[in-house]
Amino acid sequence: MTVINYQDVFGVPLGSEVQESHGVTYRPCPAVDSLRGELLAIPFFTPKVGGMGPLFRMPGFKHEFNRHHAGLAVDIMLSPASDDEEALGHHLVQLFVTLAGVMNWRGLIYQDITIDLNGATRTASRWSKGGHDDHIHIDWHDSHKVTMQHGISQIPLRRIGGAVVQMVPMEGDAIAETIEWSTQAMTGFKANPALQNGLQTLISQFGSLPKLNLSAALGITSVPASSYIATDLQGKWNANIGPWSGIFVFDLGGGVYWADNDTAPKHRGRWTATSSEVQWKFNDPGDFRVFTLPLPVSRKSAQVTVQPAGQGSFTMSHA
Repeated sequence: MTVINYQDVFGVPLGSEVQESHGVTYRPCPAVDSLRGELLAIPFFTPKVGGMGPLFRMPGFKHEFNRHHAGLAVDIMLSPASDDEEALGHHLVQLFVTLAGVMNWRGLIYQDITIDLNGATRTASRWSKGGHDDHIHIDWHDSHKVTMQHGISQIPLRRIGGAVVQMVPMEGDAIAETIEWSTQAMTGFKANPALQNGLQTLISQFGSLPKLNLSAALGITSVPASSYIATDLQGKWNANIGPWSGIFVFDLGGGVYWADNDTAPKHRGRWTATSSEVQWKFNDPGDFRVFTLPLPVSRKSAQVTVQPAGQGSFTMSHA
């Protein structure tokens, strides 16, 4: 049984003054060490492997002791503005799901999907809390193996320059005091050929990998959280529909408009997402058309169908 306590990480007992100069002492569990080792052996991933956990978060000097600090999680950073990196993320998730029995992970989050170990089964469901559009989070953490200290309102932090500020708990009035490594965290899989070959194959195909509809692949049928879809849609798209050439412009909040060009009048509407597609329509009187775009959204070339049947289809690309 390995237990990591607050003092192991931050250098002082919970409640005492933390020294910024101490930073965060990091000790990865065998499973995290294995995955980090396999990723860092591939140059592409060198700047993308994270998950050690910060001393505090801004704004407000928010402080906690969590699974990252305890060496139980890895983050793989992937730009949500890149179709190629997003596609790689989709395929990495599939690889990790395929090799779950080898890696023995307990939890995985990417975009709006979470997969969690429930008993002996990993169950995929919708993640609605956000914050994972730009990275895959994978962990070996068991929330039942955490002891909390309650009644904490602030923790003093001595900055490198000598000033003292007060850190506050990330949530509520409690901070973890100890985190025990789970049984799964003790899994070692360094030099596993299936993982090594899988990672190398994906990197060799980087740039030509298609985006995947992970919801469909993992059997999730509920309406998706729209944050990552909004990131894909946001901005101006160029389109040609028959003799018409113009633009569609989407915003993060579900708004869309079409116009002949950047300075022409804007015809506004709304977009929504289902488990399989994006739909939008406009507010112009008499305009009964519904535009549909299958998920996942490709910024390079998106094939749009106009409903009802017989209205045709067209391709648009992100400007």
